[in-house]
Amino acid sequence: MADLVLAVGEIGDLLPRLNAAAHALGGGLAFAAMSSGQLGEAHGHITAIFPAPMQFSGSLNKNVCMVANVGKQNGEEKVSQAFPVALGEPDYFLLEG
Repeated sequence: MADLVLAVGEIGDLLPRLNAAAHALGGGLAFAAMSSGQLGEAHGHITAIFPAPMQFSGSLNKNVCMVANVGKQNGEEKVSQAFPVALGEPDYFLLEG
């Protein structure tokens, strides 16, 4: 049975997003997510990490994961385009096992 694991690290730390990108690049399934509470909305948002190298986000001023987003915008994009930049980065999860 597979387990969904939070890619832990300090807030703003490279480790969670680096782990998520590496996991996806290695053929694993990884997600970026924000809860409804984090977003201040009736529902949250989740998107799969796209298996591609991280790219620089000018709005967050750091390298971020690429995601396969379905929502207001559909397609491959930076995580900073799929979630509100003012709220920072989402949480990253890895499917292991």
